[in-house]
Amino acid sequence: MGRRVHLKVRLEQDKVCLLVMIGVRADGRKELIALADGQRESTESWVDLLRLCKRRGMRAPVLAVGDGALGFWAAVRDVFPDTREQRCWFHLSANVLNCCPSPPSQVHGRRWRRSTTPRTASTH
Repeated sequence: MGRRVHLKVRLEQDKVCLLVMIGVRADGRKELIALADGQRESTESWVDLLRLCKRRGMRAPVLAVGDGALGFWAAVRDVFPDTREQRCWFHLSANVLNCCPSPPSQVHGRRWRRSTTPRTASTH
């Protein structure tokens, strides 16, 4: 999972942007893979981080999950071309709900979550 975090700390002229990679093991445990500073939405920053991980022995992920940051997706395609891509449901939901009128957005949010939550044996 690729993620970026913007901090309000200014070390130079630009704000610091942290690139965060979190991996999920087959048993569901999450692990921090990498953390680095980078430029906002920069393909080059993500490519550098992914290539560093690859040089350190990281194999191509089966699936990459991220928000709509185009730099991340371009970097994944460049460094790990066989990796499948999936948009983060949290960010996708937030983008959809941003298009809804303000007061009804809570109702829309509940409906959206119900419609996108996978059904299990306990919810049938």
